[in-house]
Amino acid sequence: MAVRRGLAGAKPSAAVVHRLVEEAQALSRATRVMWVTAKGASLSVAAATLPRGDQTAELLRAVTPWLEEARRTGKPRLRHGPRGALRRDQRSCVVVPAAEGSALRGALYADVDGRHGRFGAAELRALSALVNKVHVTPGRPGAALGHHAEVGQLTDALAQREAELAVINSIQRGMAGSLDFQ
Repeated sequence: MAVRRGLAGAKPSAAVVHRLVEEAQALSRATRVMWVTAKGASLSVAAATLPRGDQTAELLRAVTPWLEEARRTGKPRLRHGPRGALRRDQRSCVVVPAAEGSALRGALYADVDGRHGRFGAAELRALSALVNKVHVTPGRPGAALGHHAEVGQLTDALAQREAELAVINSIQRGMAGSLDFQ
């Protein structure tokens, strides 16, 4: 069961930010999702959906180097780690920066534990498209998230990909079950 957390004294755009986090989680089936705002050199969590027991401050500290990289490059990034671990023991992470002009306004962070799935290029594209469609900027509290058709198309594409992977996995299990060690 996920718990939504936000900052105390939220600005009028808090509802939009919370909706962005919810949409990102639904779109990617992420375990953890955070919208991090950037004000000058400081980063703060504006909204997050985390499993019970996880702390936003701890997660923010852990992923700050990746958020800083997003600030420097302005590019979304997909990671799997730790390196060398089995896929089921890795975590897939996506960081998507949101800029207004040359200034970073925030970033979306999402991850999934390997035992619950794995992010790939499709999730990176979907989350990047979601952030690009949502203009969460000061003075525009009701902006965007009106692109539900596009978000729906991305959700449908991800569902189709998952169905195709389920068929492939089923075939692989059937073939593995029929193998003889002799």
